[in-house]
Amino acid sequence: MNIKFAALLAAAALSVAACEQQAATPQQASTVPAADTASATSADAPSAPPAAAPQTLTSSDNAVSISVTGNFQDQLGGNALPEGAEAGTILQQYDENTDITLTVVDAGKPVKPAKEYYANLKTALEQAGFASLKAGAATENRMDYSFTDAEGNNHNCINIYSPDNLYAVCAFSSSADNATLAETLKDVKLLKKAM
Repeated sequence: MNIKFAALLAAAALSVAACEQQAATPQQASTVPAADTASATSADAPSAPPAAAPQTLTSSDNAVSISVTGNFQDQLGGNALPEGAEAGTILQQYDENTDITLTVVDAGKPVKPAKEYYANLKTALEQAGFASLKAGAATENRMDYSFTDAEGNNHNCINIYSPDNLYAVCAFSSSADNATLAETLKDVKLLKKAM
């Protein structure tokens, strides 16, 4: 299997580990010892999460944008990748309110024609044995698919084929269903700069 192809396939699983670590950190930090709980007042209660707002998230190479409504926060922190993140990760955003993580992975220049690439991707996904796998029909530059991984996380992804780069754009969550994840990815664009 081609390394770039394997990277696209593994990107979603690798990003899950990184985002689970990122998502666990705020929860652990907000744990209040039992002794302190009794003395806490309603004034100490955390405020309601901010209202979801329209956002346009753009990859670090300015090649891919995702327009969403939410409270997505950058998880890449500039150039520092979270532990377990794929080296080609060019966008990683997490919305704590919806428990949805968005990632974009740049797998480099394609080495096969789009039709062959997408046929191989579909075969690899089927052979991976993911639960609830649904692979959409491939167009000349795009293929959508969704699945549930071994840990029960739902993934909805779009693989974008351009002459110079392959991109995997994924939304995943341990609690949001695939329909919600698909809705999150309804407005993904490959920007002209990347073409």
